[in-house]
This record gives sequence, structure tokens and C-alpha cells, in this order.
Amino acid sequence: MGQLIATAHPWQKIEGTYISLNEYGWKHDHMLALVRHIQATNLSRRLFAVTSLDNLVVSGYIPFEFGHETLHIRFDRTNQAFLFDYCLRHLREPEFHRVYPAELGIKKFDQFIKWIGW
Repeated sequence: MGQLIATAHPWQKIEGTYISLNEYGWKHDHMLALVRHIQATNLSRRLFAVTSLDNLVVSGYIPFEFGHETLHIRFDRTNQAFLFDYCLRHLREPEFHRVYPAELGIKKFDQFIKWIGW
């Protein structure tokens, strides 16, 4: 079975997605802050992403496959935590799964990007 290939969306469009979700009461201010952080840094030139509803899928490559070298970021509104799942290869389970409090999300994202070399 073939893998799903993604063509990245412009970061402004991704920002608009989270703005729209917030207008419908999704309360994704932390995801919006992360996207704005990416846009305000050099990361927006080096990283590529798409959204799948409220899931942000980030890669250092374009085009990219959803389950191959991708970071999937979600925000758990109930627990006020970022959920990071890094998929290195086409495995059923992520290479790693991390949960970070809302206030550490951007810092941990930046650390991940440095660690992975994107």
C-alpha cells in the first residue's frame, strides 16, 4: 500500500487554519503561537507542514510522506499539553512520543528541531 505524500502549505495558510478553528471555539491559542513562532524565525524557511484538522504535521523535506520522518504535533486542551509524535519510518508506533506542558511547547519544539538537524 502506498504512502500518503504531502505537499506543504504556506505557513500563512496554516496560521489561518488555527485562527479559523479558534473562531469555532477550538481554543488552539498555543498551536497558533507555535505557528507564529515558526513564521517569526528562520524555521519557516526550513520546515514544511500541513494540517490535518488540528494536527500539525511537520517535516524538513518537501514533498514528504506522512509516516516518514515527520513530527506530528497536537494540543490537548483538556490537559493543556503539547503532544509530539515523531515518526521516523513507516511504523505503527512513533519513534518517540512526548507530552509537554503548554508553557514548554515552543522551547521543546526548538530543541527537537536542533536535535533532528532540520
